[in-house]
Amino acid sequence: MEKKKILIVEDERIVAEDIKTKLEYVGYAVAGITSSGDESIIKVKKLQPDLVLMDIVLDRKMDGIEAAEQILSRFNIPVVYVTAYSDEKTLKKAKVTEPFGFIIKPFEAQDLFTAIEMALYQHRLRNMIKESEERYNALFNRSLSYIYLHDFNGKFIDANEAALKALGYKRKEILPLNFASLLDKGQLPKATKSLKEIIRTGRQKKPDEYKLRRKDGNHIWVETEGSLIYKDGKPFAVQGIARDITEKKMAEDALRESEEKFRTLAEKSPNMIFINKSGKIVYANKQCEEITGYKREEFYSPNFDFFRLIAPDFLEKTKSFYSQHTKGKQVRPYEYALITKSGKRIEAILTTRLINYEGDKAILGIITDITERKKAEMALGESREQLRNLAAHLQSIREEERAFVAREIHDVLGQALTALKMDLSWLDKKLPEEQSPLLKKTKSMSQLIDSTIQTVQRLSAELRPGLLDDIGLLAAMEWQAEEFQKRTGIACELSVGAQDISLDQEHSTAIFRIFQETLTNITRHASATRVKVNLAKKGTQLELTIKDNGKGITEEKISDPKSLGLIGIQERVHFLGGDIDIKGIWNKGTAVTVSIPLPKPGDI
Repeated sequence: MEKKKILIVEDERIVAEDIKTKLEYVGYAVAGITSSGDESIIKVKKLQPDLVLMDIVLDRKMDGIEAAEQILSRFNIPVVYVTAYSDEKTLKKAKVTEPFGFIIKPFEAQDLFTAIEMALYQHRLRNMIKESEERYNALFNRSLSYIYLHDFNGKFIDANEAALKALGYKRKEILPLNFASLLDKGQLPKATKSLKEIIRTGRQKKPDEYKLRRKDGNHIWVETEGSLIYKDGKPFAVQGIARDITEKKMAEDALRESEEKFRTLAEKSPNMIFINKSGKIVYANKQCEEITGYKREEFYSPNFDFFRLIAPDFLEKTKSFYSQHTKGKQVRPYEYALITKSGKRIEAILTTRLINYEGDKAILGIITDITERKKAEMALGESREQLRNLAAHLQSIREEERAFVAREIHDVLGQALTALKMDLSWLDKKLPEEQSPLLKKTKSMSQLIDSTIQTVQRLSAELRPGLLDDIGLLAAMEWQAEEFQKRTGIACELSVGAQDISLDQEHSTAIFRIFQETLTNITRHASATRVKVNLAKKGTQLELTIKDNGKGITEEKISDPKSLGLIGIQERVHFLGGDIDIKGIWNKGTAVTVSIPLPKPGDI
């Protein structure tokens, strides 16, 4: 172990040598000997001894007291005074320099050892205290936390820069204030209780939250914890360390307001609203109680199984969607059914969303009761079905009436006109040649009868083509295409993918009328010059496609409730269980595609 180095400052050489001998005897190393204060400062700087033994009275310009003062302040090296003078005046003058000990001449080696060891220990302790104070002051002044000191009545003693900046005060402005003056009246009892606890136990058990008033009148929220600090071994003041929690409190307030808004909205909502966390209902609104019959206490019970609410036919589907939620996936709204506590079935739509609830993932569910809507939809569906059946029945009656009128026109009126022509021909033969005016008249009447017969045939065919009943759908469509082309001048090309199409009268009539009505629409609206028609079997479906090169139908016209022709076509298709697709491209034409299930052989 390295020996401690001692510098001797003594103006009597014999005494100095005696001190050196004693130092070496008790185990110290003598760094040097000097006789003046000036030289001692130079040697201290050069030799850096561990301690200086300083004679108080020196014969030079600088005495030992002045030299000791400089050594301690400049080099922080402890000084022990060695003096033959113990008078009060000398000692009082020496004490001002805060020496680390006195030795009165003469002394023994052991006395010297004791004094030096005590001085070195005291110096180490003083350095430790100084370093601790420096660390405290650095922490106090540089800390981002708000640190403050106040006495046992709450009056401020000090505050660091962070605290002063947060409160908007300068140090001289805050010192006259009391901690309580920054608080609202409602917080004073809590602050008083905490102060008493600190004085009694030395520190708080848990931090307090306070709303502090700044100099500018605004407020900040802090979380602070206090403890006693000591001076000279006695309680001196209360030190508080605070951190700003304004943003946290604002977030808590915003969360509380949001929750209040949510609960207000949820409680007034006509829908059932719930929150499911980890498979348990943690919130259910009033509507959940009123509609399902379960009380909230039952919903919130740890033993409540929310799957008991699900109708058996929707249980598997609901569990599947719930499983997707537990894996962090969102689920689209879906229809399902609930069973109330009384056993009543409720049709509903469940809309769910993953949310954060009290720090964990949860499911927010909104249940819309659609029982009445479902009933209305069912009634509407039944009504539509009835209307379609009625429309189909009327169509059937209309076709029967058309067929009857067509037969009557063809048979009765046609036969009468034929007989009339025969009689007119007989009369023409009986008239003599000199009856030229009468012969011309009979010839004119014969031409009129021929024209009338053609008109009767055309009207009869338009009402109900005889080909449709006599030969079949394909022949009737070919005749209709030719008639359409003759009458409108629009080229009409008909192609049939299969000749073995076998249909009952109902299907044949429907396909023909759809074809006939589509051609009528083309004549009225398309401004087309060409029409292509294709009839083909595709599996179990009969597909009719009619395309024109006209101006193209718009989406508005397709969905226009006044487009009665299209509505009639759509109803015929739907009645037969088929589908229809109508697409128009501006200035390129319209395509109508009808797909109808083929009747089974046994149904024809």
